[in-house]
Amino acid sequence: MDLSHLTVTTRSNAVVFSAVAVCAWTILQRFQAFHRLKLTKADSKGRRKLPKAIAVFGTATDVGKSIVCTALCRILSDEGYSVAPFKAQNMSNNSFVTLDGHEIGRAQAAQAEAARCEPTRDMNPVLLKPSSDTGCQVILSGKPLGNLEAREYFRNIEQRHSKVRLAVKTALSRLQEKYDIVVLEGAGSCAELNLKDRDVVNFSAAELADADVILVADIEKCGVFAQVIGTIDLLTPAERRRVKGIIINKFRGDPSMFDDGVKIIEQRTKIPILGVVPYFRGIHIDSEDALPREAKLDPAPPNPSAHSNTIYIAVLYLPHISNFTDFLPLSKEPNTEVHYLQHRIVKDLRPYHAVILPGSKNVRFDLDWLRKEGWAEALSSYYKTGKRGQVVGICGGLQMMGREIADPMGYDGAPGTMEGLGFVGIHTEMKGPGSKTLRRASGTCLIPNSLCKTAVSGYEIHLGSSSLIPPTAPAFLLNCSGTNVKFNRQVSKSRKESNSEKMGQEDDIDWGDGAVSPDNRAWGSYLHGLFDSPNFRRKFLSSLRGNLPSEIGYKYAEEKENDVDMDLQVQLADKEAQYNALASHFRNSLDLAKISLMPKEVPKEVHNSGIQTK
Repeated sequence: MDLSHLTVTTRSNAVVFSAVAVCAWTILQRFQAFHRLKLTKADSKGRRKLPKAIAVFGTATDVGKSIVCTALCRILSDEGYSVAPFKAQNMSNNSFVTLDGHEIGRAQAAQAEAARCEPTRDMNPVLLKPSSDTGCQVILSGKPLGNLEAREYFRNIEQRHSKVRLAVKTALSRLQEKYDIVVLEGAGSCAELNLKDRDVVNFSAAELADADVILVADIEKCGVFAQVIGTIDLLTPAERRRVKGIIINKFRGDPSMFDDGVKIIEQRTKIPILGVVPYFRGIHIDSEDALPREAKLDPAPPNPSAHSNTIYIAVLYLPHISNFTDFLPLSKEPNTEVHYLQHRIVKDLRPYHAVILPGSKNVRFDLDWLRKEGWAEALSSYYKTGKRGQVVGICGGLQMMGREIADPMGYDGAPGTMEGLGFVGIHTEMKGPGSKTLRRASGTCLIPNSLCKTAVSGYEIHLGSSSLIPPTAPAFLLNCSGTNVKFNRQVSKSRKESNSEKMGQEDDIDWGDGAVSPDNRAWGSYLHGLFDSPNFRRKFLSSLRGNLPSEIGYKYAEEKENDVDMDLQVQLADKEAQYNALASHFRNSLDLAKISLMPKEVPKEVHNSGIQTK
């Protein structure tokens, strides 16, 4: 039987079918392109449409996730979106107090400032503050839950984890209801296989928010191909589908030199590179939990004769240092060097114009460390033999400077009482997490020198309460007027005479803060952010000037010395300039439109690119 006509018919049908398929494919592609164009062109307010949530994850710790989130918050705010930052769980001793008296990570507070919104507890529902090598204080929804050892935490992981997950889910839900876009920050590497079953901050948070993920890699650390391709390889298919773009961060040199690298990564992962971001200098953003690269840690001792115009300030880098961001504004001032001293490389503190004891998450341990390392003796010699140098204590540093620290319940180590350094006349008693002081405050300086009557503002975060031992005088007069702060003012009953004055007395409208020595050379305060105030900061530096050349003096704005509002405006203007500079730096390097152009499903070709499908 002749079947040739069937062959011809079959071939004709195949040609027709192929033509129809090509036509349909073309129409589908054009429809998808048109749909993507509509998404990225504008919304009803004329803005590019973006995902409801964007998550910034890293290939490792310290790759720049916090900075990328800060930049995105300002960029998106500039485009007219209402933006909020979010980090489900942060581990850091750098913290901040919200208007309603809750504690969150300092990085999220900075990101909120960049987003032009008020920081709230929802932006960081879980904050872990390390107090030892194996334990930390757990801050849940802005309030202290208690101190937990790692073993205890993992033994009770299911119960604790359920509380954590509920807090994370509730906080994220509130933010997504209120803001156009939430920018999530991950923690460490997003591909830690041994932590996935108890993850609350990386892909579990991205799933809750239904977020598109941006993966950040640090090329300065080298091995960027292993960082990116290895991380993508370890993700599950569902996790991989969320990754919509990659940022290569901290590139030194001409970014075009990495064009071949961009092609290799895109070919291997089938995920676009959003940009190669150059390393930057001169933009000052608060760090999350580590000193910035430009900070001077254990440098060579200062040589005043070689730099006669320079003011040198030493900050003792305690094992459990907290809120080191307090001192970063000092290092930005001209002719000023801030040295963070940890190891006894510097044997003599006399070349320094001031020595600062910072805050601490474990005051008694760090006070003992000062003695064992010889810093206590060096400080005593500095104070007794010096003529113009000042000793300053902030928060935990103030407690160390006093006569003694009582801890009868053992909240900061074994129960007992420790002798302080004795620079100022205060007695401190440690209290449990339920009496933690969290508040914003403002006021004026009472130190009877050039700082007197200067406006100050900041926030308090501390467990212990301190009482002045007569005739010691407070260093500041503070209040919470106009801040709408609800805070815990519980303080211990003083064991001293009835005329001793307590800091932050419950019935006070104004209260005395800190303490100052009779010769004004040793003083301290519970107020974090004290040196953020430009007027106070520069007057403090001027008080250290001594017989330095007159050109080191500072000009002050013509303002009332107790005008806090004007001083805050100066602070805000400086921060705005930094956030704008950061946004401009990233905006010039990133193609964020690629996020909304990416399809929701990863092409099947990714499974044949050398990356194994889980």
